Amino acid sequence: MSLLSSLNISNDVAFVCPFSRTSGQVRGVQISKFLNCQVYNLNSVDSSIFHKRLVIFVRFFNPELVNILRQRNIVVGYDVSIPNINSDDTLLGFAGQNFDFYIANNDNHKSDIERQVKGDRPVFIIPHHHINIDNISPNIINQDVKTVGFVGLSRFLGDYISTIDEFCKSRSISFICDHPDSRESVVEILKKIDIGIGCDLSKDDKFYSEFLSNRPITKLINYQSFGIPSISSSYKSATQFGASAYLVADSIDELLEAIDMLLQNFDLRKELSEKGVENSQKYNIDKIAKIYVIMIKEVLSELQQ
Repeated sequence: MSLLSSLNISNDVAFVCPFSRTSGQVRGVQISKFLNCQVYNLNSVDSSIFHKRLVIFVRFFNPELVNILRQRNIVVGYDVSIPNINSDDTLLGFAGQNFDFYIANNDNHKSDIERQVKGDRPVFIIPHHHINIDNISPNIINQDVKTVGFVGLSRFLGDYISTIDEFCKSRSISFICDHPDSRESVVEILKKIDIGIGCDLSKDDKFYSEFLSNRPITKLINYQSFGIPSISSSYKSATQFGASAYLVADSIDELLEAIDMLLQNFDLRKELSEKGVENSQKYNIDKIAKIYVIMIKEVLSELQQ
């Protein structure tokens, strides 16, 4: 019997991630739950992990644990959320040479990783699935907009949160800026939003240029899954996976202009909503999970001959 024919993903594969991080919940907990395989909190891994054939670390990892797994001939992968693997930081430098394979957010991210890792190690592109796992019906596109929303870390709007808030008040609409710590909380906010902002405006941030090129499509695809007309920066994942079902804004002036355009044009909002919902179907969790299965089989086929 071959190794692959005996593969049981439920028993043979595990994820390790920080449960407290949104990225850990999305790429670790939700995917592992859908695949029906074990997921460990990064801070509380037990010895059962040594019975796995393949382990994927999401965002963060424990170098000592990675070394032990590899010494036991367990295949170890890293879902890379941090743009620069080989920095002077001990953990990041370790990551560039101690994993068997890597997972990237987009083509640009893959190229970045391939330039930095040691040796010929495979890099797989797996876009993020959207948050609408329960297939909640898209928001109704009303003639009147009531709420503009940004769901994420406020620092990516730079110093412009009050500017956006004042602009929305001048149009008699509300502005939500929040970074909830659970999927359920995010969903409740998305249900209230008429226009979604997925822009990154903090260009003074030292990680800005790398992050913008390599960040996942999470915000945009979440908005699209709820039929929310959206505005996004022109980052690589949006260009690659967003299907042009959004308006582009790379500055505060462009953002305010785009909000105004959507406020005044019901047909445009409806068009972006419909196109967004259609595009988001490609990123349902079941379809993304199939990409993981294909990747797992390919990796084990190559590395456990």
